[in-house]
Amino acid sequence: MVPFDLVGNYDCRLDEKGRLKLPSELLAQLGPDHADTFVLNRGFEKCLVLYPKVVWERFTEQVRMIPDFSGTARQFRREFYRDSYRLVKDGAGRLLFSRGLLDYAGIDRDVTLECQGDKIEIWKTDAFEGTRMNPEDFAELAEKYFSGLYKGNNP
Repeated sequence: MVPFDLVGNYDCRLDEKGRLKLPSELLAQLGPDHADTFVLNRGFEKCLVLYPKVVWERFTEQVRMIPDFSGTARQFRREFYRDSYRLVKDGAGRLLFSRGLLDYAGIDRDVTLECQGDKIEIWKTDAFEGTRMNPEDFAELAEKYFSGLYKGNNP
């Protein structure tokens, strides 16, 4: 698998048909081999998630390993795939988003792309601003998730 370390937030605007042209800076991070084909899906919150094709394939390998014998596993798989769409850039370099997914996330025109390593969350800009944590809560979560990484070692 190709490791990605996508970083940055980008404010963008969809055109009237729901198409998005990814910023050139983001395309450069993806590289020429991974900047044309993606999978778009619902996020766990009211956002969309754009996966480079190779990253999506890694996730689907994991999903295929879930056994069919459990009803909750089948339900998870169904939801996981329910609103996934393969997107390929058109001749003008734009991605056409599903109207149903745009409605799910409350997106009309203004979006914020938030890079998260190997995927890109797409938020209605106003909604994204509402997700900001206060610094104390963020510091508490950092301690929770990173404590123990440096046991016995002073960073």
